[in-house]
Amino acid sequence: MGDVYINFLIPCLIISSILFAGCHHNLEINDDLVERRMNSVFLNKDQNEVDLNALTDFSWEKAYIFPPYTTSEYMTEKLGFKWNNATGIDYRDDINLIVFVKDKKVVKYIELPRKYGDFASGDIENGITPENSIVTVEIFD
Repeated sequence: MGDVYINFLIPCLIISSILFAGCHHNLEINDDLVERRMNSVFLNKDQNEVDLNALTDFSWEKAYIFPPYTTSEYMTEKLGFKWNNATGIDYRDDINLIVFVKDKKVVKYIELPRKYGDFASGDIENGITPENSIVTVEIFD
């Protein structure tokens, strides 16, 4: 009887692992490498402009920067589609959220700590393109 369970359980685990690995490519991810690059730029207090395209190593069509307490409804309006983000930014005041979009899907996002500053609102209202990707940071003293 135990062999029947093992013979059934092992193939199920293998199939589940393959399916999970295949689905992972469709999920948006928090990009730690880009986040670390941006953090190092912000450590330079004399620099208040950041070129998002120069810091990324992936393809994106538009980026959006959402400040603390941004609601899901506002993000849906700006993105043009509903994104089920798990960052909890609508209740947080410690991060800015940078969302990179391609083909109407979130490809990556970055939770950028506000300890480095905030983004100037004029730069972020309509989204950012790779061709026009320099944003201004209002640095805290």
